[in-house]
Amino acid sequence: MDDSEDAVDARLSGRVAWVREIQRFDRRGPLALARFAGEIWGDPARGVVHEYSEDDLTLNEAVTWARSRADRVSVSIVGLGTFSAGRISGTDPLLDESITLHERRSPGWEFADRCDDDPPISWDVVIEVSTERMSDAVGPDGWTRLGMAWRRELDRPPGCRLISVAPLGAEERLHHGDGWYAGWAATRIAVVRVEVSSHRQARQAATKAGTAAAREAGWQPPPVFSVNHAFASGSEPARQNARLDAHGTVY
Repeated sequence: MDDSEDAVDARLSGRVAWVREIQRFDRRGPLALARFAGEIWGDPARGVVHEYSEDDLTLNEAVTWARSRADRVSVSIVGLGTFSAGRISGTDPLLDESITLHERRSPGWEFADRCDDDPPISWDVVIEVSTERMSDAVGPDGWTRLGMAWRRELDRPPGCRLISVAPLGAEERLHHGDGWYAGWAATRIAVVRVEVSSHRQARQAATKAGTAAAREAGWQPPPVFSVNHAFASGSEPARQNARLDAHGTVY
């Protein structure tokens, strides 16, 4: 090994590179993009703390970038796991560099891409309402008579079942002095279960049920219900997100 090779080895030694597949969110949930980014961590005693690659590399580009800067490379691919790709192997299996990846729905979220003509399944759907209009239905002492009427009507339509509703005192926790908390334009008020085929149909069915229930309960003027999040019943995404305390975060 010549002096230049010794210098390269010395520069790489002790460094660890992490290469990860990038995910993004659309309206229905997360997507794995088949694009990668890298990050290097080294030995602070050698003046190396961290370094970042570009955020839009192919797998091969990201691995090449990492290998030129670290002797240990860990590659994380959504849905497949973590692999070793460095000059010094780790405990993870070796990366198959011939693998072909494409943009795809993240594992467990495949229900988000169901079509309108697929067989119906059960969905858990979150219904939100304007924060100010929330006080029509739920006050500091619990559900109002109007709110109780809306709950009853919401659980009536065929194919729609009420799963959970805003807890007692929800309005009191949202109200702050003489005004409303900034940013709370909408509040989760209920979760319903419907039987339809697609994410779009699930949101439509929940919106229709919420609006019809408000009309039957005499909620005037009728509020505008916001329905953005629907999850296949029993799925991990439903467990994490079809809750009134999830604050709209999609995991």
